[in-house]
Amino acid sequence: MRRVIRQKCFETNSSSMHSICVTKNDVHVTEQEINTQTENYGNEEYIYVKNGEWDIWSSEIRDGFGRYPFQVLSTFKDKFIYAICAYMGDLYPSDPEWEECKEMFHQIAYEVAGVTYIKISEGEYDIYLDKEGNEIPHPKIIYDHYDKDKRESIYHYKDSAGKEYEATLSDEVWIDWEIGSIDHQSMFVLKNFLKKKDISLKEFLSNKKYKIIIDGDEYWAWESLKRTGLIDLSQIVEEYPGEDDDIPDPEWEEYIEEEHDNEKGSA
Repeated sequence: MRRVIRQKCFETNSSSMHSICVTKNDVHVTEQEINTQTENYGNEEYIYVKNGEWDIWSSEIRDGFGRYPFQVLSTFKDKFIYAICAYMGDLYPSDPEWEECKEMFHQIAYEVAGVTYIKISEGEYDIYLDKEGNEIPHPKIIYDHYDKDKRESIYHYKDSAGKEYEATLSDEVWIDWEIGSIDHQSMFVLKNFLKKKDISLKEFLSNKKYKIIIDGDEYWAWESLKRTGLIDLSQIVEEYPGEDDDIPDPEWEEYIEEEHDNEKGSA
């Protein structure tokens, strides 16, 4: 795993350190295994895929994945939930990719586990309108300030020319999938790993040799575990990102620049 140290930069928050661990356990999960696998919830055991239906609890997906708690995601279910957050966590229901991603995950779940229906608890979705009263398809909303007279937060958006206008929060609607996101420091790790290794998402999710490590740079728990000898290092083929991996992505710089602009606007 690569450890990122940014020099000449004062920071007040910690960052996530997600990584992909490739092991020698080159075995694919079976549909029967998934459909008979039980998990503990309190004092009860339950089968999370039942009669072709998969009910993903909101608590498992709504919060997304940040820098804690430390986790090793190894099952089809856990990797599947992470992948949904990685692909859809930064999308809005009005984005064209939203329905495309939903269909992609439905197809993978059906082909791997025979799942015919995926249920994710509903959540609220805010609709913003531009200066003409049209819904902003992919709102790049910047928090500006709290108006004491109106007793509400005032939001601005940028049009295609980069000019800033005040946006109107018109309504809240219910969506059938409420999805959390991946921490911005790690949001492109999965996509770039698949692209670099030329691996399909279905192969990644169904093959047991791929694990996802959830960690943070203030804990560095994964490296600590390996140093203790509790981890059989001989079973690890490689880890991504490694020392020489820069996680290239054309969206990355644009995203970080946008985050910095948002932070300046809210200051």
